[in-house]
Amino acid sequence: MVAEGSFRQDLFYRISAFPIRLPALRERSEDLPLLIDSLLQRTSQGAAPRIDAHAMKLLSHYHYPGNIRELRNILERARLFTDDGIIRAQDLPAEVRGHQEESGLAYRRTDDSLEKLAHALRVFNGSRSELARELGLSERTLYRRLRALGVAK
Repeated sequence: MVAEGSFRQDLFYRISAFPIRLPALRERSEDLPLLIDSLLQRTSQGAAPRIDAHAMKLLSHYHYPGNIRELRNILERARLFTDDGIIRAQDLPAEVRGHQEESGLAYRRTDDSLEKLAHALRVFNGSRSELARELGLSERTLYRRLRALGVAK
């Protein structure tokens, strides 16, 4: 950049006297909870959403090839998918949940969820609004979860 003339040479030499090494986000997993909290506070209008323990664990184990920008995008997307102010694992993108879905646990958990939701729908005579109220969810969140499990009409 100096050779091209797009960066001042004197400024380059002043800055290069104090090299600053900033490790990649994947090397600073212990800082992630603070970074996540800070990003959520800055980007939220009103109360910032919280992150449940399982989602935080998944975020802590992800490698972030896009560094802080990728983390910010992941959090913005997750915030859009939550209605109750708590970001959960299912609100995170598939690449973040990747290692969870590769194990058989995710499929068993989905089967259990499907059975529980189907039973709950029967108990509430198919009324999604009553079921959502009982579960403490918005109808939109309940519908999204039912659709993800293949139960929604």
